[in-house]
Parts: sequence; structure tokens; C-alpha cells
Amino acid sequence: MYLTSSASRNLRITQLTTLLVFRYFYQSSPFKIQRALTSLLDSDFSIGLSFQQQVRGDASVPDALIAQEPIRIFIETKRGGAVDTAQIRHHFESIAHRQARTIRGEGTLLIVISKEMIPDSDRRSLAAEAGLRDLTFAAVTFSQIVESLRA
Repeated sequence: MYLTSSASRNLRITQLTTLLVFRYFYQSSPFKIQRALTSLLDSDFSIGLSFQQQVRGDASVPDALIAQEPIRIFIETKRGGAVDTAQIRHHFESIAHRQARTIRGEGTLLIVISKEMIPDSDRRSLAAEAGLRDLTFAAVTFSQIVESLRA
């Protein structure tokens, strides 16, 4: 697909603005971004440090543990309503390949953000395929992002 320089510039602006919004809310309130992601993904989502006392190990009990679970959130933005499911599947492949070199499992997400919600059948199919690769897939709209951050 060929994009005019104006369309390409507008797409880059959308991508950058989306990233900056998430960054701003994380920097101002990690709790707020955690609450927004939990709401958008319909699952308990943890961001930041956790504190535990007297964590039992195999051979000892250290006094305390301060931990931060690994998390990777990949984002694909679409200014229009159409989402190319083949492109999303290619993203799954790239992310899974990247994850094979690092850490896989919970905490690795691909969130598609678009103007309109993608069809339920596509969303369910993509979520199932992501699950086979130890990834979490979510599709949300820009409006849902705004509403979850306002809450």
C-alpha cells in the first residue's frame, strides 16, 4: 500500500500521540494507567513494584522482596476502522520470535487501537491465535482509551 507523504505523516502523528498519551499517564500516575489497562483488557493487570515480606524459598526465607513483573505492550494504531488481520498475525509472529529470545508468557500484549471496534469474530480468532503463542490480544477504540483514562 502506498501512502502519500501527508497520509504517512498523519499516521506517524497518530502513532506518536498514542504513545505519548500512555507515557504521560504512566509518568503522572502508574495506578491510573494500571486501572485503565485492567478495564480495557478485562483482566487484573499489574504495573509497577510489588512488596512482599517473608517470602519463602526452597532453602530460606528472605526478609522482603521488592519485584516488578516483566511487561511488554505492543501497540498497533489504525486511524480508520479497518484492521488488517493478516498484519496482526504477522505481528504475533514477530513478537513471538522476539519473545523467544527474551521472556515469554504473561505480560506480553498486543493492543490494536482503532476508530471503530473490529468484528467480534475477528477479535475472538485473533485472541485465540495470540493465546497459542503465549500472548494476549486486545482490540479497543480510541474512545475507549479516553474513557478509561478519564475514570
